[in-house]
Amino acid sequence: MSEVVIPAPSKEDLIEIGPVVGPHGIRGELKIWVPDPSSSSLLKAKSIYLRHDSGECLEFVVLGARPAKSVVLIKLSGIKDRTAAEAFCGWKACLTNGDMLPLEKNEYYLFQLKGMSVHDPAGRILGKISALSSNNAQDLLVIESADGSEKLVPFVSGIVKEIRLSEKILVIENIEGLLD
Repeated sequence: MSEVVIPAPSKEDLIEIGPVVGPHGIRGELKIWVPDPSSSSLLKAKSIYLRHDSGECLEFVVLGARPAKSVVLIKLSGIKDRTAAEAFCGWKACLTNGDMLPLEKNEYYLFQLKGMSVHDPAGRILGKISALSSNNAQDLLVIESADGSEKLVPFVSGIVKEIRLSEKILVIENIEGLLD
């Protein structure tokens, strides 16, 4: 493992990019699940943080990164082999706000959708986005309803009609059976 950054950025200063879902190969590469593997921020990062649910946070220098299907394959300093890489399964890959590339007008990062209120076109509240997921064919929104149940909704233009970042509202077409 690499050295701990002291002081490590606070949880609020780090933007979770995605979980480490496994090792890749025998040279210590990690597979990080991301909603958009071609996203430039992670591919161009010079360093990243890996954060454990316990709060432990380690900074690593990025030696190389490339997209592969629904993951980014990344080589980090100090992780020399598959065994070392396996130790980070389940950790979260994070960047600081300053490491995120600037966006154009009407663009957004998928992580910005988490916590948004989900409405139908008539304005009725259907729930809130509790997480993002993927089924390898498409990105999915995990929508938590008022009763605590969760539904997976495809993040596609035929369903997602409007994203109002400043209001933290996402409008979806409530197709019959979608949220039942």
